[in-house]
Amino acid sequence: MPAGYRAAQPVTPPSYPPLMARRSDPERIFQARRAAVRYSLMDYGMDQATAGRWCDARELEATGRDLPRDASYWQIGADWIAAERAARRPGWSWSVMEGSLR
Repeated sequence: MPAGYRAAQPVTPPSYPPLMARRSDPERIFQARRAAVRYSLMDYGMDQATAGRWCDARELEATGRDLPRDASYWQIGADWIAAERAARRPGWSWSVMEGSLR
């Protein structure tokens, strides 16, 4: 071996976060979809507090109707929010937001 040569040391792999659970967490998915609707409302000029109140109102409406918290819950919820908002503010168009919530 040449002078000053050192044998390569094994590289210690970086620590990786634990693997994701095989089963999804329905509550986390629900909250992520809720946040997506809230952020979409905010993208179109609604302040954070108002967007949050609309999402809260949607949940109250859905609870009153015993709607399941399935995959379409927030998709239908976004439509409900848009319809309710348009009824209270003529001229507020859902068509502007439509693409961002799908």
